[in-house]
Amino acid sequence: MSFSGCEANMAPVYGGRERAPVMFRARRGSSLVEMLTAVVILVFVLMAMGSMFLLSQTAAYSKEDATATAIALRFMEEQEGRPFDEFADADLFPDTASFSNKYNATASVVSRDNFSARVRVSVEWGSVMSGGRKNVSLERVISAGGHRNVGEL
Repeated sequence: MSFSGCEANMAPVYGGRERAPVMFRARRGSSLVEMLTAVVILVFVLMAMGSMFLLSQTAAYSKEDATATAIALRFMEEQEGRPFDEFADADLFPDTASFSNKYNATASVVSRDNFSARVRVSVEWGSVMSGGRKNVSLERVISAGGHRNVGEL
């Protein structure tokens, strides 16, 4: 058998097709390095999404707390505007109010003497984020001499 120079350089034939050199063969799967790289990228993306979710929940908690504190301050200022004699009237306390159908404020006299009254304002609300009830309380001492009508100044 004699071979010509042309036939000796041809790739072996299998099933009627020439076999491609090793460098140009199609790969049939992913390497371990590619899979690990994909997993690491996926972990970073999921961590970023998780931190964004936590930040949004923290912002919602802060907004509820800030709203409740503002309501408590407003309700306390209303109590401070009362004549001092009303703090002794049991029919007027505890004083309650509702804001936005979510926040319930209660003002009560903790203690009272002839010169001052200790007033506590509590605001309670159902927290959407935690699913439970939350509250904020403020307490102030209101003195008898601090209340004057505008005409008396």
